[in-house]
Formats: sequence, C-alpha cells, structure tokens
Amino acid sequence: MTKPNELILYGTVGDYWWDEEYFTSAQVIAALDQMSGPITVRLNSGGGIAHEGLAIYSALSAYPGEVHVIIDGVAASAASLIAMAGDQITMRLGSYMMIHDPAQPFTEGRGTEQDHLRLAKALGVTAGAYADIYAKTSGTGRDEARAVMKDETFMDGPTAIALGFATDYDPEAIAATAAVFDYRIYRNAPPALRAASERLGQNAPGKEAVMAMMAGSPRRKPKEEKTMAKVASLATAAVDAVEPDDT
Repeated sequence: MTKPNELILYGTVGDYWWDEEYFTSAQVIAALDQMSGPITVRLNSGGGIAHEGLAIYSALSAYPGEVHVIIDGVAASAASLIAMAGDQITMRLGSYMMIHDPAQPFTEGRGTEQDHLRLAKALGVTAGAYADIYAKTSGTGRDEARAVMKDETFMDGPTAIALGFATDYDPEAIAATAAVFDYRIYRNAPPALRAASERLGQNAPGKEAVMAMMAGSPRRKPKEEKTMAKVASLATAAVDAVEPDDT
C-alpha cells in the first residue's frame, strides 16, 4: 500500500519493452510537483533509457525536501543513477545495485570509422556525466567511479555501503522480487537475476534490441497503451493526468 509522500518506481526506466511496468521522467516530475517535505522513493528496476535515468536523478536532486531511496529489489544501470539522488540510500536484504558503462550496439549512418568515432565520443560524454554523479555520492574521484563502471559492478547491501553507493542496509526487510528485465544482457549478473530473466519466456527480444532500447532508440513495434508503472503520491490525480506516451 502506498504511503503519503512515497514514490514507487518499479519497472523499466523511461519506456516499456516486454509489456512490463515502467516509469518516465514526466511522471516523476508531475508527482514531485505535488509533494512537500521528506519523501521516500522505492526503487525496483533493471535499468532502461540512459537519458531518462539522468532526468529523474536531476528531478529528485532538485527536490527541496529530504529524499530517502529504498532499493526494494534491484537498481541496475540507469536505475542505479536514480538511486544516487537519495540523501539516504537503503539496501534491503537480498537487493542488488549495479553500475556499468553506457553502451550503444550500433552506429548511425553506414558504420564508417568516423561514425564509430563520433559514437565513442558521445558515449564518453554520457559516461563522464554518470561518473561525476557516482563519484559525488561515493566520495571518490571520477577515475575511481569510471573503474567501477567499466567493471560492471554488482553490489549487495554491505558492498554498496563499503564502496559509498549506499548509506544504510536493512537486513530485516527482505528484497522484493526483481523487476521484470532481461538481466542476461549484463555479463556479471548474479545467478538469481539470470534466473529471474526466465520469466520473460519467448518475449525476450534479444540483446541488441534491449541495448538499443537502453540507448534511447525507438522500439520497432507499434506502441500500444500499457499499464503505467506504480508512480504513487498523495496527488494521484496529478499522476493520472500524465499520459504513458509523454516521454
């Protein structure tokens, strides 16, 4: 049950891919506009669109009240960046956080040398922006944050605290079932998350398609109206007014 001043961000960041729950920056901003005072953000996401994650992080960071982020299940990729907006970041028992480099499986144009160099430069800019945020939260330098990103680092609660990416660990609260996502695209995904990917069955679109989605490329199927993620607040009317296609 949703509590006052609580945002529940479950599903893919920025758009849906497997008919799963999702949440967008537009939804989050609309909810925050109706809130005041301390808020709790409950996060359970395998990742999603990089620039949507950055927009949500920025919105939460600009919120004037205290922000407590709780990792209910998993906060991977773009979702881990969202978690960095918390003044307090709590990991539940059995939850995971994952930090990695942004990626793009293809180039624009014909894929010439210049196309690849242009893409590499753009990825470097995105990686640097993410690294600055991770470094700010963890109290390390950009180079240290980049090393964690390049290693595709999965962390449980105690590890996240030790590395500075979380502030608290709650061993009494059991993690929720990981949000629907194809965690098999992550080379270091733990067995529990790989097993969770099997829930997708025949719906998994494949690594290239998922990576394209995470890079912000449009889906190659007509978009239909789907159930929005649980973005909850006291001002439910304001949230309901945001259409799922407002991304």
